[in-house]
Amino acid sequence: MAAHGTVVKGQRYYVILTWPERGDPWRDKTHPVAAAGRNTFDFPFPANVVMAGGAPLRRVVLARWLEPLVEIRDPKPDLSPSGYRRTIMIQRLTPVAPVIKEADESDKGQRKPPAIRWMGSFVPTMSGTAWIFLNDAALPEGTGGATYFYANNKRTFDNSPSAGATLWKGPDFEQTARQCEAALGDFAKISECLRRKGIDLRPTATGDPG
Repeated sequence: MAAHGTVVKGQRYYVILTWPERGDPWRDKTHPVAAAGRNTFDFPFPANVVMAGGAPLRRVVLARWLEPLVEIRDPKPDLSPSGYRRTIMIQRLTPVAPVIKEADESDKGQRKPPAIRWMGSFVPTMSGTAWIFLNDAALPEGTGGATYFYANNKRTFDNSPSAGATLWKGPDFEQTARQCEAALGDFAKISECLRRKGIDLRPTATGDPG
């Protein structure tokens, strides 16, 4: 799980996932999983039976397997009878654009596959530090196996410097899209427009969805 910067309650943010390989970005053991996650019964038999049994243990039960989620942590822990406790909220992302494949200048000559991107948005219900993670089963804390089910997950883009997640402030990104007369998910047009107009638009934070 990777920290992706501070967010403010009530403001819209966009999360963009990028990976350089063709196909799906995640694998749950040996099964490919799309950027937006995978439903239990979309897995082949008998894996779907195993996944159905583990579904109640998912960190967010109603979210898909390996679905990107945002965890927001209150930066100021509260003192309670049991000690300091930190308020945590987990939110799902609303898909903004489907998986889009696009090539940039470095892709000419087929030296590498085109970049693949997926985009989702969220409006924080509290202010704090945002963390992006993939939804999977997790045993309760104190059992010694809180990360047990995450151990068999793989990325198809291991050790790739051009893969990861970026967090963007909604108003800044939306204004840029309007200036470029582009849809929010038209990354190629927005990138070309930024280069042409010399606009220095940067994400709030970058990282790796863990």
